[in-house]
Amino acid sequence: MDFKMNAVIHKGQDYEKSLHTFQNKRMEYIEHELRAFDSQTLFCFLNDLRKRGRTMEEITGIAV
Repeated sequence: MDFKMNAVIHKGQDYEKSLHTFQNKRMEYIEHELRAFDSQTLFCFLNDLRKRGRTMEEITGIAV
């Protein structure tokens, strides 16, 4: 299953709603990528986030 994420810039009355929708889609994309990790890779990834003081919301992409 291919998963594709498109970026959309919106500057209208529904800006907050569009931004919230985009953030949800972004998290769905990241969740999809994380599900493909084996247990050791996932452990290393989460450990790296913790060491850097980062959160899942701050992830902009994943390269393994």
